[in-house]
Amino acid sequence: MCRIMNVLLSRSVLVFATLCVFGLAAAEDGPFVQSSPEQGLQALRSTVSGRSYVVYVDAKPGEDISGKLQAAIDRVRDGYSGTVVCPPGQYALTRTVNLAGTLERFKKGGASNVTLDGNGATLIWNGPDEGAMIDMPGAASCTVRNLTLTGRRGKMWRKIIGIRHRGGIERKVHGGKNNRFERITLRNVGIGVEVGGIFGPDLVGDTFVGLKIWACRIGVHLLGQNVTGMVFINPLISSYEEAGFKIRGFGGRRIRASKEEDVPLVDGHGEPLVLMDPNQEFEIFQKDLPDWMTAEDVTYPTWWTKDEQGRELLWAGGGSLDITIYSLLGHSSHLNSWMIDTNSGAIRIYSARIEGPGGIFRSRLPVGMGRFSNLLMDLDVPTSRGMNNNAIEMHGAGPLYLIGGAYTSHIALGNNSVVYTLGTRFRKDTRNLSALLPLDFDEPLPDGVVDTGETRVVGQLRGKARVVRIPNPTDLGFRQLPGTSGARVHELTQSSRLTASVPEGKTSKKVDLTGMNGQPDGNYDVAITPNFDAGGVWVSSKERDHLVVNFPKPAPEGATLGIMIQHSPYRGLGAAGE
Repeated sequence: MCRIMNVLLSRSVLVFATLCVFGLAAAEDGPFVQSSPEQGLQALRSTVSGRSYVVYVDAKPGEDISGKLQAAIDRVRDGYSGTVVCPPGQYALTRTVNLAGTLERFKKGGASNVTLDGNGATLIWNGPDEGAMIDMPGAASCTVRNLTLTGRRGKMWRKIIGIRHRGGIERKVHGGKNNRFERITLRNVGIGVEVGGIFGPDLVGDTFVGLKIWACRIGVHLLGQNVTGMVFINPLISSYEEAGFKIRGFGGRRIRASKEEDVPLVDGHGEPLVLMDPNQEFEIFQKDLPDWMTAEDVTYPTWWTKDEQGRELLWAGGGSLDITIYSLLGHSSHLNSWMIDTNSGAIRIYSARIEGPGGIFRSRLPVGMGRFSNLLMDLDVPTSRGMNNNAIEMHGAGPLYLIGGAYTSHIALGNNSVVYTLGTRFRKDTRNLSALLPLDFDEPLPDGVVDTGETRVVGQLRGKARVVRIPNPTDLGFRQLPGTSGARVHELTQSSRLTASVPEGKTSKKVDLTGMNGQPDGNYDVAITPNFDAGGVWVSSKERDHLVVNFPKPAPEGATLGIMIQHSPYRGLGAAGE
């Protein structure tokens, strides 16, 4: 009897809570009570603590939901944590929604254990071209899920960010960790997701699952100091103009009092050695910072030093980043774009299919800055060309690990670049491809790239782009970047075997190698075992796609050659110092 009563009581509690959520009925003595409607909000609250666990936003499709959504976040922030649920449908957003709550009410600390559940809603940006749609300063253990963020059709948003996770220096917090982003679509914004900031926040362990980014200038922008442990699972990034992932690390940078102060032009990462805004459009001076950031006792995120003349210098920190990507799907028709464009840190990709003529991976890490290694494993890039017929460009030392993958253009290496490779394949693509460039692209076109004089409508961000034709690459493989030397390719143990039939009476055999997983040049060793008395055996021609075997005694009927090709474990691409 007691067991039956407990079951009935549990069911009544569930029904009671459900009625409360949808505002149909609520009793004051139940486990949950309905808050009074305020700004179109309904809250599921605890009778013990009185704080809101879940806040539901009530809005009419098409209305500006900015105020209601921020009020709902403030409500759960009153209780330190909780979930905000959007109504399904499309709504306008005219100002930034801050997951840490309004700054006037929550002056210190970032959001902790706050969930924004889009519930399938689409938020359409109708504000200025600056800042972020969803801002997450100093967020820890927060979640954003089931949400679409998009720019308006016919508008061009170059700077607006869909979701921004950063250090909240204005709230006296400078880091965040263990946030989760699930099933989020971002479209027609300047930057889909931005993680980090110019003051080098410590942001650790964010996970992005099922991210879909369309028609953006940059899909994912990671910048700053210890932006580490970022994991992307099944991302789809398409129609990016500049980069799918742009990774920017930097060394310490001077915060000048005025332009008259002398500084070197760039740091070791190729970044300006003065503090710039995230878009690198203008310099930030000491007068632009809040007073508390320039106080003498402040050591983080800015600090003071003295030079040899005793002058006091103000600095902002820097550092490197690392990200891991699983099962990446991408596409860009822009010839000057890169799926991964990095000047710092470590990038590890496990399995990817990337289409379109844009480049795949560019590392601009300078020589002497190779603290981390990069890994590209099982990349399928059937049409990649890049501006200079390079699918990959390594401008620094590396190292870069290439495991598997099929490329239809070159892998170009810079001064003393180091690559370790296993099973990397190159294959010719005879298709004639066209590509796009921005209308305002004013750099000289590389050799072989032809401007057709045509324009094409491309998505919503730019509207139109120039159409160019690009040549088919020849002599595929690893090559040295022009003006550089000393690149090295270390091929991990590889061997291929085949059996070639020899027509009766012949004393030579041309062996076709195009079907093998061979390297794209003649740098391999050959071992030959005939099944007949061939006399001495020698190779007179050893090329990328074939070799010629000779023997003094004519082959009998049924003669075969057993051939093993062993690739060299190391080769250089240019003498250092040339």
